[in-house]
Parts: sequence; structure tokens; C-alpha cells
Amino acid sequence: MNSGYPHPIIAREGWLFVAISATVALALSFAGWWFAAVPVWLIVVFIVQFFRDPPRVVPSQPNAILSPADGRVMVVEKAHDPYLDREALKISVFMNVFNVHSNRSPVDGIVRTSERGLATAVVRGIQEAQGTYVAVMDADFQHPPAAVRRLLDKAVATDADVVDERPITATQVAEQRYRALLRDLRMVARDRGIVQAD
Repeated sequence: MNSGYPHPIIAREGWLFVAISATVALALSFAGWWFAAVPVWLIVVFIVQFFRDPPRVVPSQPNAILSPADGRVMVVEKAHDPYLDREALKISVFMNVFNVHSNRSPVDGIVRTSERGLATAVVRGIQEAQGTYVAVMDADFQHPPAAVRRLLDKAVATDADVVDERPITATQVAEQRYRALLRDLRMVARDRGIVQAD
């Protein structure tokens, strides 16, 4: 269980509902109106179970993909992603009223609010990465995922700090950007003790 769990057992969104219904149930109970208090106590129990948010044991693998919610997977199909305007895999999870209704992120990620640009994104990703090797892949799949194995084999065989397959254009701008990215990558590698300082 994550020690930094954001709230205890009941989701914050449910605190007000629990407080109001429990207050009404207590008031009816103290007034001696048991015929009215019993249904309200049942409502309190329902609200508590609906907003419960038990901690989950999350696997430590950085590439694990988890279900974002409790429930039953009802649909797995190809669909159109209107945000990225591309084909995507749609997975629909049905939750009944007795399932935990707390949704979680199904994958690890980094939210950058103040940094901008590709180089800082790559550097930040490497700083957060765990493991011996780090692969940098564009989201537009300019490199197919199968290229990761070739890059890893090349890195192991040559004991290189940085390995890339991308053809570099001859333009000066592209060369400067590429060298700046390599400089940033080497700086992070030195900071993390992956390679020795020059």
C-alpha cells in the first residue's frame, strides 16, 4: 500500500453526504423516531459503502497497466479517439452500485506544469525512470516499438551512453537540437551516476 494515500477509507467527495445523512440519522435516533431512523441508517450504510475507497496494492513494475476501476470488463474493441484523431482500443468497465467507485490512473505518468519542450520532457522522464536502460520513444511512433530491442542490443554491445537510430538531417538547426538533447541526456546520466563525468 502506498503510504502517501490521499484520504482514509472514505473518498473526500463522499464526506459531506456521509456527514449529512449520519447527522439526520442520529437526530432521528435521539428523538426516538426509530421508524424513521432505521431507513436513514440504511441510507448512511449505502452511502458509506458507495464512497468507500480502500487502498490498493499496486505492482511495482513501471510498465504495468491496471484497471482504472472495480467492475466487469464489458467491451474491448477498436474505436476512434476524437482527441488524438486516431484509432484506439476502447475498454469499457461496468460498475454496479456495490463496486468501489473510485477511479484511478491505469498507468504511471508525469505531469509537467512549468517545463516546456522536448528536451526537458526527455530529461524529466530519464530522471524519473527506474532501471539500467531508458528508451525514449515518440508518441507518434516514428520508431516502431520493435526498435527498442535493437537499441538495447546496440547499447549492451557497444557500452554506449546514448544510442539512436534516427537519421539526422544535414540542416544546422536539426543538428543543434540533436546535440543539445544529447548534452542534456549525458548531463542527466552523469547526475544519476550512470556514466562518469568527462
